Parts: sequence; structure tokens; C-alpha cells
Amino acid sequence: RALDDESDLGNLPVTVAVPALGAEAIKAALDAGMRAADTLRARGVIEGATLAVQGRWRVLADPETGLSPVGPVACTSLADPRRRP
Repeated sequence: RALDDESDLGNLPVTVAVPALGAEAIKAALDAGMRAADTLRARGVIEGATLAVQGRWRVLADPETGLSPVGPVACTSLADPRRRP
């Protein structure tokens, strides 16, 4: 509420800044996130996920949902997804 009076998060804590992480920490975070997302997809809770950590990202997609034409994929990019060409 201190950041946005109209937030629907109530009194839940939120992260507002994260120090720069090293390449190994970013990889570990993305690896853990992909494992969690894959488990949720296998249980039918989600159809896919996009994970982003400091300009690096991965996508978990499933061809049965139409989210990927080639099957479940994990992609890593150094591109900043907030930056438009």
C-alpha cells in the first residue's frame, strides 16, 4: 500500500529492488523456476510460463496448448524483454 494505494496486494510484501546477480545465480534461479513451472504444467495447473531474471529469460511452452509449434522448449536470451526494437 505504501507504493500504490490502489494495489490489490493488500499488505503483502513486494520486492522493489534487487542487486545485480552473477551469471551463476541467474542460471540457478531460472533452472529452479523452470523445474517448478514444468511440475505445474505436468499437473495441469498452468499451460506455460515465461521467466525473467535481470534481462535473461526462459519460456516453457506446450504444443497441445498452441503455445509452441515445436514442443516444450526452454529458451535463454540476453535480450531485455522490456526493450522494443
